[in-house]
Amino acid sequence: MSRDSELVKRALDGDQGAWRTLVAGYTKVLRPVIGRLSHPSVVDDLLQEVFLILFRRLEHVAGLLREGDDTRLRNWLYNVAFFVSRTWRRSQARRAIKPLTHDPVDPAQTDPSAAAEQRQDAIRVKRAFDQLSDEDQEIISLRLESLSYEDIAKILEITSTAARKRYERAMARLRDLLSRP
Repeated sequence: MSRDSELVKRALDGDQGAWRTLVAGYTKVLRPVIGRLSHPSVVDDLLQEVFLILFRRLEHVAGLLREGDDTRLRNWLYNVAFFVSRTWRRSQARRAIKPLTHDPVDPAQTDPSAAAEQRQDAIRVKRAFDQLSDEDQEIISLRLESLSYEDIAKILEITSTAARKRYERAMARLRDLLSRP
């Protein structure tokens, strides 16, 4: 039995420690993805929503894990995270509210001109990334998590060749957006 299977089984039996271990472990995995697909100010809220969905669907997830694939929980959680992030982005678009721009510059950086240039580059990349479709953002985010095309294929329920092609096309669209003045 995999570690995830054991933790899910124990959580179903009411073991709060097992639940905390699941949440802590997958928070580290999902936080960067949700952060890229949403806004830093809402990451904790969206993570909480992902884990609330997991809690409500724990029996279903336990059934998935019985089938023996150790990556099923991770893949399932990535899909939930994408859904929750996409729902948040769509609600923001409907409200026509633009979140504040996140300042990704390292505060320890001492050269003001380099810091300003880095900040401008980061803002430019973020704006271009935000213009991509949800599907393009998702596939780029998965590759940024160092997932193989095979893992991405499982998460998105496509072939690994399709995953590679989608990623290449998404990156081409991102490069095109970045090449514009």
